[in-house]
Amino acid sequence: MRAGRLRSLQLRLAIRLALVYVAATAVMVGVLVFRAYDTAETLNDRELSRRAEDLGRSVSVDDQGNLRVRLSPRLAAAYAAGTEADIYAIRG
Repeated sequence: MRAGRLRSLQLRLAIRLALVYVAATAVMVGVLVFRAYDTAETLNDRELSRRAEDLGRSVSVDDQGNLRVRLSPRLAAAYAAGTEADIYAIRG
């Protein structure tokens, strides 16, 4: 009796359809994860560019020709509020 049930067309089609659903779900999860990481990377690059522009506008040259960074109170508060320690190098 069991061998007859495994050979039924309905059961074989149901198993194949289940496999198709599992494969499609795995592909969609993979696509969503890829898109999430891609979006996070783009946002991170955009944030880095904004910080570079902010710091670049804050650089000035003193009387001896030395570069000085003078952050506005708003920027100083924003950079001080972060929980992580960031190091920036301003070149050229």
